[in-house]
Amino acid sequence: MPDPRQPTPAYRDELFYQFVQNVQDHAIFAMDPQGRLLHWNAGAALIMGFDASEVLGRELNDIFTQEDCDAG
Repeated sequence: MPDPRQPTPAYRDELFYQFVQNVQDHAIFAMDPQGRLLHWNAGAALIMGFDASEVLGRELNDIFTQEDCDAG
């Protein structure tokens, strides 16, 4: 029987997602193996100047120059 004092895995996942999504002093994003952006947090929007709706599903090289990508 699960311990009722412990959050469920779904709750922990949601809590982590909300934490990452709301960080504003760091740009956090995730890509799939093909380089398409899957996640773009509030910090990425503030720092990079692109809203998530503008970048999700696009490839990284659509957002960053080759020089940016080479520099890491």
